[in-house]
Amino acid sequence: MKALAFLSFALGLLLGSCEPVNTGDSVNTGSSEAPRTVSKPGLERLLRKLPVVPLPLRYDLREEAPPSIELEPMEQQLVSGDPAAESGIALGILPDTSQVIHVLWLAAADSWLPMISTFKRSGELLKVEGLIIGQCAPWDEPCFKCKETMSIDANYRVLATDTVRECECDTAYTEVVGTCKRYVNVLTGLITNKGVMMSPIRRAELPEE
Repeated sequence: MKALAFLSFALGLLLGSCEPVNTGDSVNTGSSEAPRTVSKPGLERLLRKLPVVPLPLRYDLREEAPPSIELEPMEQQLVSGDPAAESGIALGILPDTSQVIHVLWLAAADSWLPMISTFKRSGELLKVEGLIIGQCAPWDEPCFKCKETMSIDANYRVLATDTVRECECDTAYTEVVGTCKRYVNVLTGLITNKGVMMSPIRRAELPEE
């Protein structure tokens, strides 16, 4: 319980220090060029296929992926901005579509990685952005454990965390007593009309369990 309380306190300090990211005219293109005009009829067909994703949303990358829809190759190419993409899955679109459209989808890797693609209503792909830190493997290794989570709240704020416990190993891959440390890496962001704007990664030390 003390460790959990400290984690909540550390996250509070980190989040309190996260200033809003500059949302001026400069747009980070992520994994696609921006702006890029896609096939509007193709995009409209895809959007009719996708449900609205209720917020808040939380996703633990070690758990089963949330309910999703399989994308055809052309649909995956639209959301990823990658003309060589072959397949993927999407969770849906975020609720507010008054100015832009945010498609929440999962990129295939060792685990399903959450991504957001932001489109203008005219069909321009503004930005593709990953919502994770990406320093955890999908499995624990000797002397190393890592839990990776991502959440989006009702105000379109993103919180990604990697909670890590690591120790030195001896030649038998057994933890060396007294060498273990715990910490949490935190990444915050805001989903805007120009795409997702992410902060630098911050780190807070945690007490050993």
